[in-house]
Amino acid sequence: MRNYFSKFQKIAKELFQVGLGQVVATLGGLLGVRLLTNMMTPSSYGELALGLTFLTLIQQLIMGPITNGFARYFVIAQEKEDVKSYLKAVWSLLVKSSLTTIGILFVVIFALLLTNNWVWIGLLFLSSLFTLVSSYNIALDNIQNAARQRVVVAWHQGLSQWLRFLFAVGFILLFGSSSSFAMLGYFVSAVIVLLSQWFFFQKNSLYKMQERWFGLNWNNPNIWESKIVQFALPFSTWGLFSWAQMSSDRWALQIFQSTASVGFYSVLYQLGYYPITILTGIFVQFISPLLYRRVGDAMELERVQSTQRFTNQLTIAALGLAGLAVFAMWMLQEIIFQILVAPEYHSVSYLLPWTALSGGLFAAGQISALTALNNNQPQKLLKPKIATSLLGVVLSFFGAYLYGLEGVVGASVLFSLIYFLWVYGLFRPQANVVNASDSQ
Repeated sequence: MRNYFSKFQKIAKELFQVGLGQVVATLGGLLGVRLLTNMMTPSSYGELALGLTFLTLIQQLIMGPITNGFARYFVIAQEKEDVKSYLKAVWSLLVKSSLTTIGILFVVIFALLLTNNWVWIGLLFLSSLFTLVSSYNIALDNIQNAARQRVVVAWHQGLSQWLRFLFAVGFILLFGSSSSFAMLGYFVSAVIVLLSQWFFFQKNSLYKMQERWFGLNWNNPNIWESKIVQFALPFSTWGLFSWAQMSSDRWALQIFQSTASVGFYSVLYQLGYYPITILTGIFVQFISPLLYRRVGDAMELERVQSTQRFTNQLTIAALGLAGLAVFAMWMLQEIIFQILVAPEYHSVSYLLPWTALSGGLFAAGQISALTALNNNQPQKLLKPKIATSLLGVVLSFFGAYLYGLEGVVGASVLFSLIYFLWVYGLFRPQANVVNASDSQ
């Protein structure tokens, strides 16, 4: 009984630490919306949102997939007492991914030069710097979270959100209300957080773990690199399509409406979609290391089945949370906009519950998808990820063309609903649990 109570205390403490970090980060994000909408016009705010689509591209295509691999294989590296080789592989992959990102940046800048889009070059360059540094922060976050160093992760996630907007506001006050100066503030804040992350990473026991010098297959960094890449490839495969879907709403509004419409939509996204996905992220960030430890290397059928049942329970809990959030947004939409957004944005407050619904459905689908990651089978998500992303792009452009901002919000809800139903159908409780012997 004492051991059970001690274990419960530890889990409760970790949940509190993760939740505190996410709440602090969410509050920082909401305060940032208020500050930036007061200082930037809807058009400038829309430019900032469009500039961040480069961050989304790199995260979905390159950095996001490998950092997910870092999180998944840390536990296995611990079990095999081979953390030092694992960390060498992490460093090698970060270097290669950074060079690939820089290559993509040069191609995009060259395309902008050929089309005489000089206005976007500075914003894109700053966005790429912010993207690289943010990716390193996410990599360290994922490793430390997998190691269950919750306080360090929570502290830096909260710090990241607050510094991002404070520096953006500071640069706008110093140099003028420009999307480029706001992005410069984002970049500087990310550098500060990275320095702090690296300081704690070097101090903790992770960096000092000894490598086990026996075993034929695992004590070589190349083996770890190969495993992480193999795990990440499906993420990269659907990443381009996911990026297209996640960016299509803003670019569709830019093409068929105006940059100001992009600004309005960004506010709705940050107040409706973003908070519920962040709150759901508390579950994911907290539970992922526990699920990975519970399932191990996914070679034992009993562990696989138990983990899948628990993941399905979490999915149902996420749907309940989404329902509560939508109801709260519906009841408090006008108050939320009065408190958190400048008056010129208030005309779109009636769309807030719908963006919350979209975020809630997508977040529940992401939790359900954890089953594929636990079983080392992310390739099972290829069809739903790619197909729904392509559908989402089509819906966004048709929605923007036919109904403007309302059409894009409606398209987002429809996309999230289809994504959730498809993924949950793959991993529903009645579905056959994957054979442990096929998990590798």
